[in-house]
Amino acid sequence: SKKLTEFLSWYLKGGERLIIDAAAQPNNTFFQNQLAMAPKQEHDLYWDAFWELHTERNFGMGFGPIPVSMMWAYTKSYEMCPIESRAFVYIMRALDNTFLSHQNASKSKSAKK
Repeated sequence: SKKLTEFLSWYLKGGERLIIDAAAQPNNTFFQNQLAMAPKQEHDLYWDAFWELHTERNFGMGFGPIPVSMMWAYTKSYEMCPIESRAFVYIMRALDNTFLSHQNASKSKSAKK
């Protein structure tokens, strides 16, 4: 989960924009070099699941955590065994904590302005 959380942190801090720019300008060596040095996302199942489950979180005064009940429901819908399910929930919580930390840091920066 460490590689995934590192990638998510990079992605939230501007990596998404770099991916878009590099795709739009494939001959731009600056973008391509920056992308080559970026962390790699190699776990599509977890990455896709995180963004799908992201839509299940409560939005009030800010972002709430993804409900663990939705994580377990996701494991059941994909018929994961108990070991896979526990690993999945562990990884989703790690990604969610990274996401929430980023959101809280962004919110604190905005409040200080």
